[in-house]
Amino acid sequence: MTVKAGVIIYTCRKSGSYNLQQAWPYLVASGLWLLFMDKKTKICIWIILIGLANFLAYTVLYMFLGGEAVNGRVEVGAGGELSYYLTDGRFGRLVSRAEFLYSGVHSISIWPTVGAVLLAMLTLAKENIVSAMRSSIVRGRTFITVLATIIAFSTGAITIWFIFTFVHKLTV
Repeated sequence: MTVKAGVIIYTCRKSGSYNLQQAWPYLVASGLWLLFMDKKTKICIWIILIGLANFLAYTVLYMFLGGEAVNGRVEVGAGGELSYYLTDGRFGRLVSRAEFLYSGVHSISIWPTVGAVLLAMLTLAKENIVSAMRSSIVRGRTFITVLATIIAFSTGAITIWFIFTFVHKLTV
């Protein structure tokens, strides 16, 4: 069937019924699938996409810079000058203060990103989890609340630990 997405959308809106199975390939190809999502779903998808972009940027820059600052070190030279080293677990690479600061801030930003992506995915899966756990010992909504709390506290604690570790390195 070679029907354009616009025609299907117009027909669906005019008739009041949405046959998304028929329209889906055309909606995806044209980018119009966003019209059929509610605001919460759009926000969650954007959080996930931005989080994945942050992970990709961190990975690429970690490889490019040769390490990261939270596990790096700052050394005081004989003349009192500071030397900044990024560490990849084995070796230290001398970098400028700006590179060291950028690496530290980006390393710290990974943990809130992990939390945001996990909470967005949990939000998107909430209805399926609730319906699947109707007859279990723990109700679905309780399970989601406990899981969201664990995600928030653990990623928050790791973020705070990374911040303190990084600030401690800068106050040498």
